[in-house]
Amino acid sequence: MAKRAVARRSRQLKQDRSRVTRQGLITAMQTLLEGREYPEVTVEQIAAAAHSTMANFYKHFRGKRELLAVIVAQLQSAAEQGFLPLPRSKEFALAKRVEWLVAAVSAATLRRRHIVRACVAARYRADLVLSASQTEQIRATMLQMIDWLFECRDEMDHPNPRVGVRAGTYLTLQGLQNALLFEELPDDIPQHALIAEAERLLLRYLATPMR
Repeated sequence: MAKRAVARRSRQLKQDRSRVTRQGLITAMQTLLEGREYPEVTVEQIAAAAHSTMANFYKHFRGKRELLAVIVAQLQSAAEQGFLPLPRSKEFALAKRVEWLVAAVSAATLRRRHIVRACVAARYRADLVLSASQTEQIRATMLQMIDWLFECRDEMDHPNPRVGVRAGTYLTLQGLQNALLFEELPDDIPQHALIAEAERLLLRYLATPMR
């Protein structure tokens, strides 16, 4: 009985060490990507930054690309959790909801900017490493945000509020995300000004008559 307990404890310790090593490699790559481009990061650098070895790296991942896929999935899950639950205070009228949504999307985009750029350098799209359930969860989260804005349809002055919310959200936020991800900003427009302008444009699109 005592031997079995010792064996279980030993297995548990090995599993714990394995999880710590794996997470250390993930964190190391994230940190390295914040200061350099994906092609410049090597497995040797990742292992050294994690205070581990290349042999340990290959016990957990087949290569940089697989490690990047794990990071993307983790960040996507964190982004989903960050968007929910949506604020539902009575003070959250249309203008406040637009402000919150633009700020939340901007913050999530900036947090994963270096990872998305790494995905481009690795020549695959982030959605290719997500499972069907994760992809469906992303879609469901976006629909929740659109429905959340649509709750304020009485404040909208658009010929078709449902179309306005869906199209306006997509057009405004897609352009904002691209600009933030790849730093395609005009020299005379700082980041905070671009985010404020996206908020203004979306609110104007929804609340001003379209002719």
